[in-house]
Amino acid sequence: MARTLGGEVRRVQRLGSSSLVVTLPKSWVKALNLKPGDPVYVVVEGRSVRVMPVEGEHVGSAALRLQGVSAEEARRFLWCAYVIGPEEVLVESPSEGVYEALREAALNLVGVEVSKDEDGVRISVLVDPSRLDPKSSIRAIAGDLEEIVKGLMRVLRGEAGLEDVATLKRSLSRSLALVERGLLASLSLQPSRESMILVNTLVAANFLGLAASTFAEAAERAAERGVKNDEIAGELESLARIAMEAALNVAQPSLKRSRDLLEALGKARSSVFEKAFSSDTPKEASLILAIIGEALKHLQVATTISYCTARILGNT
Repeated sequence: MARTLGGEVRRVQRLGSSSLVVTLPKSWVKALNLKPGDPVYVVVEGRSVRVMPVEGEHVGSAALRLQGVSAEEARRFLWCAYVIGPEEVLVESPSEGVYEALREAALNLVGVEVSKDEDGVRISVLVDPSRLDPKSSIRAIAGDLEEIVKGLMRVLRGEAGLEDVATLKRSLSRSLALVERGLLASLSLQPSRESMILVNTLVAANFLGLAASTFAEAAERAAERGVKNDEIAGELESLARIAMEAALNVAQPSLKRSRDLLEALGKARSSVFEKAFSSDTPKEASLILAIIGEALKHLQVATTISYCTARILGNT
């Protein structure tokens, strides 16, 4: 066998009518105790291909087939696939608007391809989390932050509008998604299904704690400034029930409960912010409502992670 560049030259052979194959070095196969049927990663890197053995049960390595998803759920699931896997998704018999929704959502992510064929709509996540540079990702977010602050100044001066802000937010979204993908990948080295569930639960619990801390901040501000508002107090009764349901869902992720919670949280947050920015709401009460709205946002993130856990890992 001819050798070059420290390796071997092997001939590509035909398998069947359309497939091409190349054999693996015997010494490498023997050293890793690989057997016929064992899964391996095949990663395309420009003109090179990297082959690696799969360590344990890797959730993200296999393609996932979905049926009956709406355009809104497809957008949500794209984020799930990007952050925790799988790398390949096929949406079979897609409903109207799914392909367009996924194409639009993919603009907020780096390294995602959305295509359509006779089998359905395909999502391919091309970013290898093991090759992400955390420092580069942090620098990207720092740059986005600087540009957003400058953008806010331009808006306040009448020099920028909604389209400019949307562009800045899209850039930040792409940077944050890369960080989120790298974070969960680093927490899930050699993952099993159980370890992935544990990691996702802990991350969701972190956002749950952040929501609790934000609610506490609202209470502290109200006490310090003597804010009294029976209407807000009455609304908090229903929000408390939603918060407790979200806490239960973090502990025991349920697909149906996650969907219901995301809908309820979305409506509640819209209602809170509508009241916060209403001219009829006193200034101090508006501040409290705005903080409550941020707490609801953290609950939405926690619930979305629980949704991902239930949807992808099957813990329904």
